[in-house]
Amino acid sequence: MHRFQLLLVLVLMGANAARAEWSVVVHTDVDSARETRVAYTENPDGYSLEVYLDSNGAIRSRFSTNKVEQRLSTSMCPTYQIDDRLISNRSINEARCLAERQWAEFVLGYVKEQKVESRALNAVKNGQAVTYRFILETGGYDETRFSLSGSSRALTAALGDLDVTAP
Repeated sequence: MHRFQLLLVLVLMGANAARAEWSVVVHTDVDSARETRVAYTENPDGYSLEVYLDSNGAIRSRFSTNKVEQRLSTSMCPTYQIDDRLISNRSINEARCLAERQWAEFVLGYVKEQKVESRALNAVKNGQAVTYRFILETGGYDETRFSLSGSSRALTAALGDLDVTAP
């Protein structure tokens, strides 16, 4: 009987770890005290991915490095690929990303009457994994991958219950 209980505990711990890949964190603007709910994940390579709704109704995705030795090139936006369906290095409407040495940010869509038309956001909510490929400040190349397991739940909690469609 003890073996069964131990096995059940291990299975439940594994299920919780898989669900916990994405979480919701709150960022507070120090100037305005405005709180923003952010869907957040971090991978074992030391990179993080955040998706949030800004004060103008834009849904933004921020890819960040926490590695001092691996700063991003600011001259070229990283490319992201969601499963085998979507490859892009642009924001919605073909706008360039915002790129700094530690992060790159993309606009995935705009909320209008609780609706969002965005292939990228739809793919993040329903995909399996997203891979980022990028040029480093040193001229080298790297790539990293994030699981999208639990992303739909975290995105709904952070952004609200939006009707997301892929045009």
